[in-house]
Amino acid sequence: MVFNYEEYNLIILSLVGGLISLLGSVGIFVSLTVQRRVERLQELLEELIDLSYDKEHNITRKIFQLIQKYQMYYILPHGPSKTIMQYLDFTMTLVTVTWLALLFLSFTPPFRIISFIYLIPVLGGLILMVFYRKLLQNAINPLDNQLFNAIIPPPVNLRSVSFLSSYVNVSVHSILQQARLSMVLRRIKREDCVGQTCYDAEIVLKEELSFDDFFYLVSFPLNGSKDSCFVAYGHLQISFPPDPVTRKPIPINRNVNITLGWCNWSALPKDKIEAKLYIFPLGEKHPILYQFIFLPEMQYYTVETDPLPVIDRKITFTVTKDNALKIIDGEKELPCFDLIAAELRLDSGRKYLDYESSDIRSIDCIAEVYIK
Repeated sequence: MVFNYEEYNLIILSLVGGLISLLGSVGIFVSLTVQRRVERLQELLEELIDLSYDKEHNITRKIFQLIQKYQMYYILPHGPSKTIMQYLDFTMTLVTVTWLALLFLSFTPPFRIISFIYLIPVLGGLILMVFYRKLLQNAINPLDNQLFNAIIPPPVNLRSVSFLSSYVNVSVHSILQQARLSMVLRRIKREDCVGQTCYDAEIVLKEELSFDDFFYLVSFPLNGSKDSCFVAYGHLQISFPPDPVTRKPIPINRNVNITLGWCNWSALPKDKIEAKLYIFPLGEKHPILYQFIFLPEMQYYTVETDPLPVIDRKITFTVTKDNALKIIDGEKELPCFDLIAAELRLDSGRKYLDYESSDIRSIDCIAEVYIK
């Protein structure tokens, strides 16, 4: 035998100890990198908070660029991240194989139940190394791993009104004012009419900046009657596909059009339409109210003047543990709320009520969000 068996085992053990120390050094390097990134992301969040209180100017461009910059710091390049994870996997595999090989060489048959006691330290070390790898993986690539989302939220969360309201000290009222919400009613031809020309009115919500993740309720009278009205409601959550060329995720977009539903064009009042849009962000207790006045044109109804959002303190709401919207006070202010209350849940999508059938029924609005 060329090598002394006991001395060789000591050399292998020292090698394993050196690899583990090197693994720890890589962890320190990654933690320092992550710490610097977190500091920069926190600075950008603070800048967003400061901008949210500026009500007098149009700062949509600044907010848009700020979220784009946040994404740049949030997402690390794929190449270096993959290299670090490959190094971690190779080192941990080598250490594990070495441990098991030494255990096999030092094993003296027969195997007894008491031998499990000698395996406990090795099993404990392997479990800790797996958790260690998971921790570094979340720190390196938070886009696909959600452990640190509470500390460094994804860029998509910066357009979420509910996230900003619940976890960051941001004025949602001002954020929505910067989103510059507006609405339009467009006349479109129905394809299911036979022998005559029928038209529907497409109700579209327009956003200069695509803020989402809130409950909403839209209503306006039909044919001037208080008993018959158009009602659209749901939970608005936009999902933008990645860029088709670069494959980069898109955290926010501009000039977004969101179809809320349809109604019969002939059922619309001929002079003007007074509509209300209620927005219920999670983390708030009073909804934000927009009051629109639509004037008829040739092919559409347009808003007379862009309304300013106001906090409607006559209505108090909360979101229950099962993610449903519950009105605590002021339910009478909301039209047809008893018909739609059971369907106002997170991720319930966009819906509207159909008055043309014999029974009022809820219809899913499956139209895609588009940029225009």
